[in-house]
Amino acid sequence: MRKEILSGLLGLLLALYLGPVHALTINLNDVGGVKNTPAETGVQKAATFWESLLTDNVTVNLNVGFDTLSPNVLGQASSSIITVNYSAVRNALIADVKTRSDLTATQNLAAGPTFDTFINRTSDHPNGAFSASPYLDNDGGINNANVYMTLANGRAIGLYHNPFVFDGTINFNTDHVWDFDNSDGIDSNAFDFVGVAIHEIGHSLGFISGVDRLDSGSLGSTTDNDYLSTTLDLFRYSDLSAISGVTDMSADHRDKFFSIDNGSTNLAFFSTGKHFGDGYQASHWRDRHGLGVMDPTFSRGELGFVTPEDLLALDVIGWDVLPAVPEPSTFALLMMGLAVIAFKHRHEINRASRNVRPSPEDKTPLSHS
Repeated sequence: MRKEILSGLLGLLLALYLGPVHALTINLNDVGGVKNTPAETGVQKAATFWESLLTDNVTVNLNVGFDTLSPNVLGQASSSIITVNYSAVRNALIADVKTRSDLTATQNLAAGPTFDTFINRTSDHPNGAFSASPYLDNDGGINNANVYMTLANGRAIGLYHNPFVFDGTINFNTDHVWDFDNSDGIDSNAFDFVGVAIHEIGHSLGFISGVDRLDSGSLGSTTDNDYLSTTLDLFRYSDLSAISGVTDMSADHRDKFFSIDNGSTNLAFFSTGKHFGDGYQASHWRDRHGLGVMDPTFSRGELGFVTPEDLLALDVIGWDVLPAVPEPSTFALLMMGLAVIAFKHRHEINRASRNVRPSPEDKTPLSHS
């Protein structure tokens, strides 16, 4: 199953490289310090990279700044979000099916107006308020009937249309050493500016998780109805939840993984939470597994690299990664296709901030709140 899903992206990638028509447009608006600097070139390169991979006919508007931030912060970003009822999201994803992976993912979404999920640490926990043990939330409440997503993700699946609202803001810290040109590798004492920018844009495109709100307690003493899943969380499972064929929104140390076939196949591990999980926010892949540009950390001298896992995650939440073409049969070819196009060449409107902070191990968490 894993090989079929990932190999399907190879033909898409090779077709992309041969020059299909691209429709995604990312508009960048300088909010200070970017114009006529290497940062402008670097962010534009990151935007162009996503434009070359995603073919949705939508425009994403991002503010970008380059200025002094807190000493331990490399960058900060935010994305605007909306809340939509689950049925509308499911129908939109079904209407957006372009690939075999899309078909598999939508066929395995819960039918009906609600979906069930495991959750914990809520004030109405059946085993006692804020208990860490996961429980099955299947009462059809607000969080079972609604999903939130970034505006950009909403645009991609036709659920948001206002062209004048900005989708996000990214700021980079001028006080750190950056390598703005990733075509010849990354200097050993510098951070990959383009890779970090690609990562942050990836969050604005929809790579976010509602688990982070639960894990941080940012909403206060609340019931399960206050913790909504994101579109990406519709594909977040644990071994426990997979037995019941439902997702897992719990904040704890148990493994959580990406699956598009109702938890039967583990395609990649997610991070599990900064406070109650593995130390990294849930809106990322698990660290030190080399899963992709949406990993939670960067190191000095490390070249960011988009992987099949990164692309598949965006694909199944509604982005059109590439036009459908005949699918090749080997994983090796997929990796070759990725090598060809590698880096050479944050309801109502709310805000969800993301920060990049150096760590004692010279690994740099990319976080959001």
